[in-house]
Amino acid sequence: MIKPSILIVERGVDERELYGEYFAWAGFRVALATSGVEGFQKAVRLRPDVITAGFDPLDVNAIGLCTRLKGDVRTCDIPVVIVTARAYRDDCDRARAAGADAVLPKPCLPKVLLTRTRQLMRRASQVKSPRV
Repeated sequence: MIKPSILIVERGVDERELYGEYFAWAGFRVALATSGVEGFQKAVRLRPDVITAGFDPLDVNAIGLCTRLKGDVRTCDIPVVIVTARAYRDDCDRARAAGADAVLPKPCLPKVLLTRTRQLMRRASQVKSPRV
C-alpha cells in the first residue's frame, strides 16, 4: 500500500519538525520546506497528496505559494491548508482568495491538522475519481 504524502512548508523550525514527526507517525511520507520558493519546487517535483503552509503576518510566503500552486497546471489540484497565526477574517479571506482549501488558526494541534488534511485528501480523490 502506498503511503499518502504531505509537503509541510513552514518557516518555524519547531512547528515544521512537530508536524513532520506527527505526520510520519501517522503513516505519511513527509517532505519539508522552509520557504514558498522551496515549497513550490518540491510540490512540482514530488506531487504530494496535500500541502500545508504556515502563514505569519510578516511573511506572505504561504499566500504567494498558494497562489502559485493553484495557478500552475502541475499543482492546481493539490489541496492546500494554510495554518495562520492571524485568523482574522481579512487574513482568512486572503488565504481563501489565493486558493487555500482550508485555513486553520495557530496554534494548531497536529491531530487537528491531520484530521483536516485527511478530509481534503478524501474530497480531492472523489473529484479525481467520480463514482460510476
